Amino acid sequence: MAIQDTKPSSLSRVIAALGGLLVSLIALAPFASFTMLTITNHGFMLLMLVILGGLIAISAVGRLNQASILGLLAYVMALLLASWSWFYRDPVGSMLRLTPLLIIPVVIIGVQVKLFNSSSSQGVSPLFSIGSLLLMYQPWPGPLIGAAWGLAGGITSAYEAFSMPTLPALTYIVTYLIGSMMQGTLPWNPISLTPLSFYRVFVNNIAVYSNPAVLSLVIVMAVVYVASPSIARLIKGHASPILASLLASVASIIPMLTYDQSPILLITQTVAILLIAALPASYAGVWYVNSTDVLPMLYGSIADIPDRYNLMKYYHEDWEALIGLDSAKRELIIAAESFRSNGVRPIHGILLYGPAGTGKTALGLGYAAWLGLYRGFRVILVKSGRLMRGGSWEAAWRLERVFALARALQPSVIYIDEVDSIGRAREEAGTGGYRLVSVLLQNIDGVASRYDKVLVVATTNNVNALDEALIRPGRLGDLKIYVAKPPPELVKAIIMGVARQRGVIMPNWLLEKAGSLIETGAEAEALVNCIAVKQLAGVNDATQLEACLAGITKGIEAYDQFPTGSG
Repeated sequence: MAIQDTKPSSLSRVIAALGGLLVSLIALAPFASFTMLTITNHGFMLLMLVILGGLIAISAVGRLNQASILGLLAYVMALLLASWSWFYRDPVGSMLRLTPLLIIPVVIIGVQVKLFNSSSSQGVSPLFSIGSLLLMYQPWPGPLIGAAWGLAGGITSAYEAFSMPTLPALTYIVTYLIGSMMQGTLPWNPISLTPLSFYRVFVNNIAVYSNPAVLSLVIVMAVVYVASPSIARLIKGHASPILASLLASVASIIPMLTYDQSPILLITQTVAILLIAALPASYAGVWYVNSTDVLPMLYGSIADIPDRYNLMKYYHEDWEALIGLDSAKRELIIAAESFRSNGVRPIHGILLYGPAGTGKTALGLGYAAWLGLYRGFRVILVKSGRLMRGGSWEAAWRLERVFALARALQPSVIYIDEVDSIGRAREEAGTGGYRLVSVLLQNIDGVASRYDKVLVVATTNNVNALDEALIRPGRLGDLKIYVAKPPPELVKAIIMGVARQRGVIMPNWLLEKAGSLIETGAEAEALVNCIAVKQLAGVNDATQLEACLAGITKGIEAYDQFPTGSG
């Protein structure tokens, strides 16, 4: 049985669109306040508000990377329009003022967007970076709220699979610090857009550059930001992404100290404003990038990620409705306990193998759905046909992305149907296939992934074709479950169970005959479906019903025994 379509439901699309609308409104709210406060020309003001509406609309339909690029261009345009009147008086001074305020965000936010584009994913944190920048030009407490927006972007970024929690706060801090130094003011004052003279920038403000306190703040900020990625990963592995992001973004407070207030009052004021401004925005961003309904939109180009509707569908159709595999289900449920203890190495792989048509796909898919619904796992479905498009080398790259996504979203489960199509013995796989198998081996049980909470559930009809290293303990050999053909009594139970689920009347004589001829659950399901079609058409003739059984058990030979026409 092939994996069914995993397109998000209509409800999930609506939730994702509303979520994108909400988060982009929050992230880009400073755009509106900047426009109203700093752009005096009504035509320019209307233009920027229309652009803001377009950015929000693009974000709502899930084009977050495009919205980030356009938002960055809108930031550049906003600063140019706000400085428009100054260009007539002093174009050189205006460019001297604007150049670092434009170049630094373009470079850092460009890196953010590139991380998402290179991984074929989407991210919302660059929008928070853009919003934070626009707050530094607004009156008090605008600059401090801008730091909070950068912090919110960092917290959100910590939950995004292919991002860096330091970048949103780094964008704001570096831009704001350089802007403050150029105009010779202490931190937390808004950045002015008035022209600067060469003398004022490089000579008159030399005291600001050489001030030991400012220099020490710059050094400390640089040290924290260089060290923060590794510190964040260490903390994230043992606590929560929020704590990791807070640590990575704590440098947003360091260079913002003023020196004319008591330290206690300053710290209290700064922390209070940061928390009040950052927490609501952070909550919206974190909810958005973790929502089961949004994940297919963020990472759907990498792999199939079912939303809650599809998980419920898989659970009911492929787990609850699966008959005769209770023992295998118990083993799978017990295996999930390894993810609850920090002192036990989580199981890395589960291999379901056996003859075709015995229910392996349904069992594996249903188990993945159960993990997603009741154990908080992120479910990632790998379709071999889709993975192999473009050849083995491209498939290896895609598989790397799948595992990187799974590690970022852990605890997670990767379900691979027909794993023999990508995990064949390396001596038989060719150069590209060798690379593909190596990627699979390294990611299931690599040095860095031994304690990652990433489970791979795979199925195969041909276990002998798999690379031996793939099915050893520590990889898919952690738990191997043989799914055998059911005995006759179980076949009858499966037929009756499927018939009850679908409201089909199964004649006793046909049930007894089918019990001795049908060998797999797939054949049992096909028989019930055939009889359902006959009954819907009003056909209850015994010969026609027996033709269903013959067609399943004898194949093409049944057409000679039960002809349907003269040809």
